[in-house]
Amino acid sequence: AQALCASLGCTGAHYVMRLLPWVVLWASEVQGQASDKVERLEMMKHSFESPITYDNGLGDWYCTGTTVPTKKGVCVTPGMTDRFGAWFHREPIDTNDFEVDFTMSFEGSSAPAGDQAMALWYVHDNYTASFDEKAAIKNRNWLQSLDAQDLSLLGNRKKFSGLGLFFTVPDKQKSLNPSVTGIVGDGSKEIKMFQDVPSADAKYINFRNTEKPVMVKLRVSPKKGGSIVAEMQLPGQDFVKVYSKTGTVLKPGGYIGLTTVTTDKRPSAVLNTVDRIMLYNMHMFNYDITKTGEGGADGDMAALLKDSFLKDRKEQMAAIQRLTRMLNKHLQEVTPKEHALFNEVIALQQKVHDLEQNMKTLKKEVSLSLGNGSGVDVGSLKSELVGLRTIFMKDSHSHRSKLDNLHATVKETPAPKKRTWKQEDPAPGSVEETFALVSKQTEELEEELSSSTSWSTWFFILLVVVGVGVGVSVKQRMDTYEKKHHL
Repeated sequence: AQALCASLGCTGAHYVMRLLPWVVLWASEVQGQASDKVERLEMMKHSFESPITYDNGLGDWYCTGTTVPTKKGVCVTPGMTDRFGAWFHREPIDTNDFEVDFTMSFEGSSAPAGDQAMALWYVHDNYTASFDEKAAIKNRNWLQSLDAQDLSLLGNRKKFSGLGLFFTVPDKQKSLNPSVTGIVGDGSKEIKMFQDVPSADAKYINFRNTEKPVMVKLRVSPKKGGSIVAEMQLPGQDFVKVYSKTGTVLKPGGYIGLTTVTTDKRPSAVLNTVDRIMLYNMHMFNYDITKTGEGGADGDMAALLKDSFLKDRKEQMAAIQRLTRMLNKHLQEVTPKEHALFNEVIALQQKVHDLEQNMKTLKKEVSLSLGNGSGVDVGSLKSELVGLRTIFMKDSHSHRSKLDNLHATVKETPAPKKRTWKQEDPAPGSVEETFALVSKQTEELEEELSSSTSWSTWFFILLVVVGVGVGVSVKQRMDTYEKKHHL
């Protein structure tokens, strides 16, 4: 397997690893040893490890609402009230004999406010096709949109068909009391939160604020009349059974996923916080080795799995031919992707080589500029650089002060009169417009000077006239006094 992956590269290895379990299973069955060595096979399209991207299966999952894949894991919901999130697989499971393993965490304050719960679903309704995300976005209130779409049970239908495993933070009295409840629905009975969930047989277990993520296992089997068992493992402890039901056989063809809703109808809901729920990984295993368990399997592979044992050499040769044909077809699909990836790696390698050469050249230039490269020369260069910095920074304070004074003076200078730009005027910002503005300002200055000069002339004339009048008046009075004196 390692040699095959190495020859195909990263992308090819990802696709081949999806087929490899089935190839190994078929080879073991040819040898007549499948019943002793193979009990289950992982369904790779329904399994992931964080961080999940479009390169390792994100396109197979549907996420909406507050659910966002991150480097640490899938954030199902942040620590905020009145939020909804969903994480559902786009394809059904072609088996009812499977196991789901995942790790999660509920992180929040010691006394969270609001109602919060998350559910793991195995339902026959195609959630990706039935949920109208555009209507929820248009409505802006996602919780109201869920009610309008008959998805009021933690974002799913109240009359669901399948299995729901509920992780509830408060109990029915709205007190902090985490619990796990399992409910099998046949599509006829309504299930309501905090009435039917938590149920009377709920397992109360504190899975909040643990040092490490909590692991959950869900095993569904149709054997011996059917059974459903869910277990939870807290950090440093053994697995604890949180739900068990016998005599029930779930139908194949269901969809696996998670939904969560946080609500708080109290007036101070904006200030309240709830737990931040993280999903770190998920692994699904198929215990029915006569089926692939998930979509996308090649027809030849399905035929190989259908025959548990091959009777004679002729049938073995025919099976080998089908297996060879299947692998050739797969390699033909992967080869173009591998070539593109190989070209990208070569281009990246060339860039690294060029960078290495540039670094060698720079190192040589520095060595030549420093002479023998001794520590004294390096210290001298450092001293010179510090000296240059001191010279440049010496008068920076005084220069900055002068610039500040200049800016203050410019701000106090009255702005020139605004004028309206006309179509025949020069374009704003052009040289012609600048000269025109200077010319206009010169004309305005001349008009002001001319007006000032004219006003001064008239004022001088007025002073002369007043002086002459005063002189004439004084002379007449003196003449009058002289006549009276002679008389």
